[in-house]
Amino acid sequence: MTLSGLSSESKPKLVFNQKTSLLTGDSVTLKCELGVRSGLVFHWYRDTQTSDPVAQTGGDSYSIHSVRVSDGGQYWCRAGRGDPAYYTQYSNEMLLTVTAGAVILESPVHPVTDGDPLTLRCRYRHQPSNISADFHKDGTLLHTSSTGEVTIPAVSKSHEGLYKCRNPERGESPESWITVMRTTRGWEF
Repeated sequence: MTLSGLSSESKPKLVFNQKTSLLTGDSVTLKCELGVRSGLVFHWYRDTQTSDPVAQTGGDSYSIHSVRVSDGGQYWCRAGRGDPAYYTQYSNEMLLTVTAGAVILESPVHPVTDGDPLTLRCRYRHQPSNISADFHKDGTLLHTSSTGEVTIPAVSKSHEGLYKCRNPERGESPESWITVMRTTRGWEF
């Protein structure tokens, strides 16, 4: 069924305007990308799709200013129109992590594709980010950086795993899972 360009087959794409690991007090904007927007109400869900939405907006964006730990979780969006409401499918889910600690690991929002570069950054509350850090993968030291940043020029499936960063004076970040997707390459003749 279609209602002015909106179909029950329509599936919006949920994106964040920045990294998905935040410190308490940071701000974040979620965007529900959908081809049609006119006259829609966007519904935002956290941790479950079966409860009432955490917010409803007349536009395709939802901002949280000064995030708290309780704002962390899995997020989805969907759009609706009419009375009774007619809805799209739920979007992809995205995990937002909020840490009350002093250190977070900034990593890509989406899975990285094999062959692409991966940059990880250690971020400190109330400190410049270019402070030295040790980067760990699956509990093993991967790299020590004097700038608080490390780049893997071309990732492969073997780079998938749990990452964290640590500074002896400031502490360590929670672990973040990095997913590496394989590319599907066509045959060349």
